[in-house]
Amino acid sequence: MIVLSQCTSFEDVQDAWRSLLKGKDTKSPSLMSAWQQAWSQTIGRDKEFSFFILSDDGQVKGIAPLSIEQSSITFIGDPNLYDYCDFLVESGYEQIFFDELLRKLRSMTWDELYFFAIPQDSPTLEYLPISCNRAGLALEKKVEDVVPGVQLPNTWEEYLANLSKKNRHELKRKFTRLENKGNFSWCAKSTVADISADLDEFFRLLRSSGTHKSEFLTDQRAEFFRELSNRMAEQDIIRLFFLEVDGEKVASTLCFDWEGSRLLYNSGFNRDFSEYSVGLLLKVICLRDAIDQGKEYFDFLRGPERYKYQLGCNDREIYEIKITRQ
Repeated sequence: MIVLSQCTSFEDVQDAWRSLLKGKDTKSPSLMSAWQQAWSQTIGRDKEFSFFILSDDGQVKGIAPLSIEQSSITFIGDPNLYDYCDFLVESGYEQIFFDELLRKLRSMTWDELYFFAIPQDSPTLEYLPISCNRAGLALEKKVEDVVPGVQLPNTWEEYLANLSKKNRHELKRKFTRLENKGNFSWCAKSTVADISADLDEFFRLLRSSGTHKSEFLTDQRAEFFRELSNRMAEQDIIRLFFLEVDGEKVASTLCFDWEGSRLLYNSGFNRDFSEYSVGLLLKVICLRDAIDQGKEYFDFLRGPERYKYQLGCNDREIYEIKITRQ
């Protein structure tokens, strides 16, 4: 028998969440309950959450982790900190999941349902519009952003060969200029102790990158980063990279290794070293290390910044959906 139930505690859905996630081809660890708990306990601590759970003969087949606000219902999280988001649904149950979910949500008070950062190949984009039509609800779907990335070859030499001659030459020139500046080295931190010890240095470099990043890293977001980093380090998912010149840390990137991919989540650099392209070169080092580690894809996440395409990226898209009553 198909049943849609509702609860308000992460603990009540933990086991089912892990099981559904294990069988789902997800783009990012942001769909992990640990990630969403980190957000809910920091930035979202004053918000109300509900988990709508679809079961078939007692077996959980789908979960909708939602944030309930006065006039809006949305995913747990926000587009500033989530590059991918989605519902958790076992294959074959998508249509009935969305039919039952919308039947329940229609009985609640809201002005808008807003779902963001849905990957272009998500079944949600196919099945949710059908359920909306059945429920007599109006749906608007549009591209929210691009998430450029690179399909990684087996070797660094193959990667370079796939770049244009101009971009390959420019990359070599930048590395040569950095070598002439001084001794440079890089390292990657991944343990809970190392991440905790070096996160302040990452924050310093993030803030020094420019006004936009300094304004982005509010105290509340820094708290989220700390909580998230500890949780991801416990599961050996996070990689915190640093580039040093003559012993001084001049650039940093925060990455996640997930299901054969490396995702570049955020970065910062010392603007005194801008002329040596330290921020860009550390990103390239992260990419080369991903190849060495046997990763299949390097995801630069949100935004069509020019450097991503110079490094060989192709676009994928993420979508947002807004649903209103007709």
